[in-house]
Amino acid sequence: FRSHYPFSLSSHPPAMRTLTPLSLLLLFSLLSPSTGELPGTWELLVPDAGIASMHTAVTHFNTVVLLDRTDIGPSRLRLPANLCRRHRNRPNATDLNPDCYAHSALFDPATNKIRPLIIHTDTWCSSGQFLPDGTLLQTGGDLDGWKKI
Repeated sequence: FRSHYPFSLSSHPPAMRTLTPLSLLLLFSLLSPSTGELPGTWELLVPDAGIASMHTAVTHFNTVVLLDRTDIGPSRLRLPANLCRRHRNRPNATDLNPDCYAHSALFDPATNKIRPLIIHTDTWCSSGQFLPDGTLLQTGGDLDGWKKI
């Protein structure tokens, strides 16, 4: 630490060491715009999407993909008949085997409609990216989502 700095930070009086962070905080608060000057507004489009979105991705179709984890119990959105998923590596996961609840959904802001999507593995700790053609590629995840695309 000392080899990079020609002075010792601990040699300054305690008041001087706290003065700099406080001065910076004051400077940023004075320079930041007030709430009234900020552009944009928020509007609640759907009171309940049925899932708690952990990952949210806006697609090039002007729809929104919502992804939640799969191992914390039922959501408020059911999957269509015969599309239940099985917890492959966790037969006792929250006693939902088979799991007939959606843990992913597609939201269409033009119609304010939510459509359940099925995901086959847990997206907790996963990563998403869009490919050049607009495809959403979600990789990885927890437990049964490990090493999955």
